[in-house]
Amino acid sequence: MKFALIIIIIILFIAILYLYNYRKQVRSITEQLKFIISHDTNKIIFCNMKDKEINKLAREINELINQSKNLKKEYVNKDIYLKNTLTSLSHDIRTPLTSLDGYIQLLKVSDDLNKKDYYTDILQDRVNVLNYMIENLFIYSKLQNQTFHLELETCDLKKILVNTIFQYYEEFEKENIDLSIEFNEDEDYSIVSNEIALIRIIQNIIKNILEHARDSAAIAMSKVNNEIILEFKNGFDISDKIDSNRIFDLFYKSDSARSKSSSGIGLAVVDELVRQIKGNIKCEINGTEFSLILAFIKSS
Repeated sequence: MKFALIIIIIILFIAILYLYNYRKQVRSITEQLKFIISHDTNKIIFCNMKDKEINKLAREINELINQSKNLKKEYVNKDIYLKNTLTSLSHDIRTPLTSLDGYIQLLKVSDDLNKKDYYTDILQDRVNVLNYMIENLFIYSKLQNQTFHLELETCDLKKILVNTIFQYYEEFEKENIDLSIEFNEDEDYSIVSNEIALIRIIQNIIKNILEHARDSAAIAMSKVNNEIILEFKNGFDISDKIDSNRIFDLFYKSDSARSKSSSGIGLAVVDELVRQIKGNIKCEINGTEFSLILAFIKSS
């Protein structure tokens, strides 16, 4: 009887000690959590007690803390990105608008008909640049919507490429850029894509070439396994310090492009559109040669 009583007392003592340590650990976790919530710290919940359930609770709380930190970091990064985007956007819109205002004033005071025609042509050119930039921004904004998807269909890449390039023939002549195009005329270059998206992709890349190319540019199209590869190459000025890791970032501009009419939107739109049509795009820089290589799914 005495032995049984001793056993019961020992069990009760162990239970009370366990309960005391359990409550002490819960209080410790509560205090640690209060500190973490009220301070900007990298601390996590530390558990002294070797209890399966209490340790599981600590791990779950630490996971929530990490998720909260990541969300906060993401929010801060998005806030910085938004502020930089708004700054770049206001600058890129203000620049052509200021230019427009200047030429409008010149147009008002000029009596020379030739000069009036000249200023009118420049104004039209500036308006076109502004319109194209706004169109690209609108497209980019739509592409950021997770519910937006392009309808895919069979497209004749060769036909779309040639027709789009032809629209810029005079601009290549004006900029003295020698453009070469290479593909097999007898080959079928049908791909799974979206025609409107393809046209915008090619337009934006051509405008990038016209903005930055030095003397010459080349376009080549070929078949590789089950893909159609479309490559754009152009030389660029040595002063153009291009960061290949940021080339598809919205509003990214090389150093010299900051003083030009480049908006830094076109290639960001290209990257998003290529993703939408299930293609791939990469940038390569060799010396002063800049290349954009696009891969599309060949139509069966």
